[in-house]
Amino acid sequence: MPPPVMSPTTLQPSDLAAQAPLFGFGGSLHIGASAAPPVRELQRTGERNGVEVSKGSVRDASVAADVIAYLRPRAVHSEVTGLATFSRPPTVRVVEGTSEKYTGYAVRAVQIVNAALPHDARISFGDAPAPDPLNVDDVPRGSIHIEFIPQAQWPERSVKGERAVGHTQSRITYIPGAQRNEVVDADASHILIDSMEVQDFSEEKIVYVIVHELLHALGFSGHTDPERFPDATLNPNVPANLPRFLLARIDSDALLAAYARFRPGVLPEEITAQNLGPWDEASRHARGALGILGGEVSFGAAFRNGLAQPWASGPAPPMDLAQNRGLSGSATWSGALLGVTPAGEVVVGDSSLGVNLANLDGRLDFTGMEFDGGGMWGDGDLGYSVEVRGNAFNNTDGDAGVVTGAFFGARHEGMGGVLERSDLSAGFGGKR
Repeated sequence: MPPPVMSPTTLQPSDLAAQAPLFGFGGSLHIGASAAPPVRELQRTGERNGVEVSKGSVRDASVAADVIAYLRPRAVHSEVTGLATFSRPPTVRVVEGTSEKYTGYAVRAVQIVNAALPHDARISFGDAPAPDPLNVDDVPRGSIHIEFIPQAQWPERSVKGERAVGHTQSRITYIPGAQRNEVVDADASHILIDSMEVQDFSEEKIVYVIVHELLHALGFSGHTDPERFPDATLNPNVPANLPRFLLARIDSDALLAAYARFRPGVLPEEITAQNLGPWDEASRHARGALGILGGEVSFGAAFRNGLAQPWASGPAPPMDLAQNRGLSGSATWSGALLGVTPAGEVVVGDSSLGVNLANLDGRLDFTGMEFDGGGMWGDGDLGYSVEVRGNAFNNTDGDAGVVTGAFFGARHEGMGGVLERSDLSAGFGGKR
């Protein structure tokens, strides 16, 4: 479980949901999607501002046949036919009365799902709680409402039972037909989580259940076949060993295909490899690494099938930055940035983070930004005001984009994070 690096009381849910997900694995922290490549499969290509840079192509995506086999049954519903995806990004809201803790779990689930979606298809999160819906018919169009209530209080037509920890009711726009009713798109969804059943679950397990139900809400009907897809998050049962990043690769790739390659309402027989289009089973990676006391800070970006996924990781500090008595006044970390544009072009630059340890405000600058093949990216510079919370930081002002960062190492010797913009997705890191 990741440490409480950012509290929902200090940032609005909409701000938190726009940031990259944070995972804690034993003594390490990871920011962003599960895109970090095996180092042995990359080749070192040089150095940038003290950071070792390596690149390469790794076969880490699902094969096209698996994506088709996953998606085709998702387009078959009890009364309508077609993939019921949203034509515009929906807004998630928790129902009024939801605790701050469960609101935070819902926010984190949205972060995880968003990391798999194209930038223009990402879900937003509403700051104001939604009125208590009686059923899905009371949810406004373009909305997904999440409600944590005992199963005994679930609305009629809900699937109840000992194994039903969560349930999603969806409202679908369709065109009536003589042979079948054909889907136009998703209209709204109502996610129900059994509050009695999950009260003893770990945070990771509750977030996993919400991620599973969000897949249903985003148009994935039914459950996957555990024999064909043993690791899928959309499998019918909560596994004893959760996927490391709570969203399995096949679910992630299916989301990308559903929202980037197929239109809402696509029929099962139209979900074919030909209509999927060119599908690369390998990702292109740019990775940076620098050593710190007791470990390594690594970061980078992966690009596959039009989706750029930035990430950063490193050893978790034993205390918050403000509690580090070895630091006073101000501190500076410097290193590099490695990113990818929507066209798959690699961008490199220098990174610098300065923090005033008295008020925990700081400045994050990226300079000398250029395309890997030569030529300046934009005007070459980006700058952000940042605010530190616990061991993490986020941008509060500056250029366009969302920054999610954290400090690494026993004495906060390292820092790293991800920058996400419509024109650039990048990982960055630095050393004090």
